[in-house]
Amino acid sequence: MDAALTTRLIDNCHSEVERYEQKTHPVDFPPLPPIPTARYLDPELFELERQRLWSKTWLYAGFANELPQAGSFKLWENAGISVILVRGRDLRVRAFYNTCRHRGGALVREECGKSRMLVCKFHAWTYDLEGALKHVPGAHDFPGLDKATHGLVPLRCEQWGNMIFVNRDQYAAPLLDWLGPLVDDFADLSMDTRTAFDVRTYEMPCNWKIAIDAFVESYHLAQVHPQTVSNYVDHRGSHIDLYDNGHSTMYTLQKTGEDAAEYSPLGTEGSDEHRIGRETIRGYTVFPNIQCSASEHEFAFLMFWPVDIRTTRIEAVYSGPQGHNDPDSIAAKQLTTIYELTLDEDLANLSWLQKSIESGANDAMPISYIERRIYHHAEAVDRVIGVENIPERLRIPHLLEPFHVNPHTS
Repeated sequence: MDAALTTRLIDNCHSEVERYEQKTHPVDFPPLPPIPTARYLDPELFELERQRLWSKTWLYAGFANELPQAGSFKLWENAGISVILVRGRDLRVRAFYNTCRHRGGALVREECGKSRMLVCKFHAWTYDLEGALKHVPGAHDFPGLDKATHGLVPLRCEQWGNMIFVNRDQYAAPLLDWLGPLVDDFADLSMDTRTAFDVRTYEMPCNWKIAIDAFVESYHLAQVHPQTVSNYVDHRGSHIDLYDNGHSTMYTLQKTGEDAAEYSPLGTEGSDEHRIGRETIRGYTVFPNIQCSASEHEFAFLMFWPVDIRTTRIEAVYSGPQGHNDPDSIAAKQLTTIYELTLDEDLANLSWLQKSIESGANDAMPISYIERRIYHHAEAVDRVIGVENIPERLRIPHLLEPFHVNPHTS
């Protein structure tokens, strides 16, 4: 990361410690209205999210190296749909609905594999790797069938470095434009050579927004993670930047001196370019459902997928650039160990939180200044769905757009 920006971010973290100790609130930042707890329970909003949020945003689907050769494919089933990712003969990665154009049979049932053609498991309609319909058994019984108009239905499929994203909205902004400042934030993190070296999944008995909210603020660290994260993070020193499109960042000071942990799980050595990762924990939200604490080499992306209104599947994708993607390395084992411990602590907390919200004792949740990424995320959910479509009882005032920044241009 740029040296001047690094210095500014770290200075801002120290200023946050001073502000916290002085017990002052920024005079130019408005008090945030409470968020209705029904937003985490309401079936109507959950259905709106299914129809209008997950279908209109860029969603992580894998790493390009998972499709190493022409004909390599991967089955991706999230956000309520089944999708085939396949590398064509031109070596381009494409995404198609896993749906035959005849009567909807699945073409792929295996998690991954390699094939010369994509063949429906129902009636053997056959498509090439670019999605064109090539063979119809008994074609004489389909008079007038135009193969050219019965190819597989594509989804938008674009890459951020080596990461593949899909989007059902054919009119969505290009992926890199939509990511905005995040592209520059990750410029020093080897996105082009980064691969996944381990993937683990966890199920949390709570709404997906309850789960993601817990990962966008440092307020809970001392209480929920006293023997893990709090050993190396000073929760008072968090500098937050809010971006357009629901993305955000949080840089939190790592502890030093006698109060520091014996090691930081995110790495303490590296070049001046990565000073920000040695002195802070670099936390990012990639809207709508990715959280990560980034470092120079190994780090994990956490994806939060709704299973139902009260269940969330967390997909932890452990990644590293070339030379730092060995799951048996000390750094990789250290990373996965701390995440296992931390996620266990979160699981124990969030299961109780869901029960408490369902009790009806609180009809709204006050949100503090250091929890403003929660409010920012809620605003972005509403904007994608369409504020006019949100039931009035669930709406929140939209206040934070004047505080959106791009640290690389400001």
